Amino acid sequence: MSREDCSLKRATLLIVVLFAVIGLMANRVVTPSADAAVTDVNIVQASVNSGQLADVNVDLSAADETITISVSNVDGDASGLLVLLSCTPACPGDTGDPASTTVTVETDDVTDISLQLLVSCDDGGTVEVTATQNGSEESDTIDCIAGGAQLGGVYQVVVTANPNLLPCGGGTSEIVANAYDINGNLFPDPYFHFSTTAGLIEQTSDNTADLTLGPGQLTAEVSASIADPDPEASEPITSTVIVSLACNNFVSVVVTANPNVIECGGTSVITATARDANGHVVKGVGFHFATDMGLLVVHPNNAANEEGIAALTLQPGMTTATVTVSVGTTLGTVEGTTTVQQFCLGVTTNSSTAPGQITLNRSNDNLVCGEQIFIGIKVRDSKGQVPPDGTEVNLLATSGLIEPPTIGTINGVANVTYTAAAINGDVRITAAAGDSYGFTILKVRCATSSGTGSAGPAPCTPIGDGVCIAPPNTGGGNRITPPNTGEAGLK
Repeated sequence: MSREDCSLKRATLLIVVLFAVIGLMANRVVTPSADAAVTDVNIVQASVNSGQLADVNVDLSAADETITISVSNVDGDASGLLVLLSCTPACPGDTGDPASTTVTVETDDVTDISLQLLVSCDDGGTVEVTATQNGSEESDTIDCIAGGAQLGGVYQVVVTANPNLLPCGGGTSEIVANAYDINGNLFPDPYFHFSTTAGLIEQTSDNTADLTLGPGQLTAEVSASIADPDPEASEPITSTVIVSLACNNFVSVVVTANPNVIECGGTSVITATARDANGHVVKGVGFHFATDMGLLVVHPNNAANEEGIAALTLQPGMTTATVTVSVGTTLGTVEGTTTVQQFCLGVTTNSSTAPGQITLNRSNDNLVCGEQIFIGIKVRDSKGQVPPDGTEVNLLATSGLIEPPTIGTINGVANVTYTAAAINGDVRITAAAGDSYGFTILKVRCATSSGTGSAGPAPCTPIGDGVCIAPPNTGGGNRITPPNTGEAGLK
């Protein structure tokens, strides 16, 4: 076969493959996100007089899919026009555009859309609002009552804010006001007067203004007023819109203490975060810390903070401190609490009873780095009695890992594991449960293996919450004695 024939065959094969690929691409079905769907359309009012506004709410799943909302006639001569007001969390495009029969929104994780519907009719009828997203469709209807007198004269005023939700640290929103006649026609060249309950309002044109909110100005109600053309009217026509800071959306404060059990004169780091209804952290929140005991040093807040931080130090003689962290909102105060426990050996506290005792029995005193052992816990209250089942014991190690760090007792005993860190030296393990306290000292060496150390904890048959029936087989180290037939405690 000649070289020319080979080249011709290669070219022919390439063309065939190219057409096959083009054919596959042309027939390929693009499947949109299965999560994108309209879940509900709700017109708040069942009926309105001709020329009045109705409120429309659209719920949808959070997805980056375009949604189209339209209004159409169902019965009679009723018609309607839609105005986009706001989205949750925020509309990716402009709001407050002139009223139209169709509104399109690039959802961009939007879950709720609010609109106003201007309904008009001469003889009466019904209109339907339909929302379509990714093939799913929901709708609702409203009746138009003919001959109804429009409230506030012959104008209907619509005010929008873009955006209506500002960052927690503050920002600026554009306020737009429009006036419509009874037939839904946009009134040309209106002049509005703007006012606000918070922040700074600056009028930028006859029907627009900029609202600026600073930190702490959580919400503002902006009013736009226009003169009523009715010569007998004594008041202007007014409409309002609400603008808020994002930090006004949280519903809970989560507070933690690290550690929550400290030794005499120790310090615990208190951390607080504000969470919204979905559990997400809200940035830039101002936290107020308070304690009923000890010295509290609070770190400064700023708009970029995701958490508030403070340091609590307890003096000898103090026992348990409760730290309360609160944040003020327009709806009230949201707060959370945590407790920090201190134990000082040989120091008399204000408690009316002597402290209880916790005994820590370890399966080995001398460990190599990374070695894991069992630690048996025996708890007795101030009267030497077995505490109720489920009494929580908090454990803290100066290095290494205790698992679990908090455990409930059964018959006054529990069992945890400790894994040594790659740090030479003594390790202090402290345990606390209510007024009961105890500790033990372990030695960790990384250079050579301990003569009495184990290769790891022996098999453990739990009888509840990690308590072992049989003690670890650790050779020469201290052992956990199994429960006897008496109180089933560790001896």
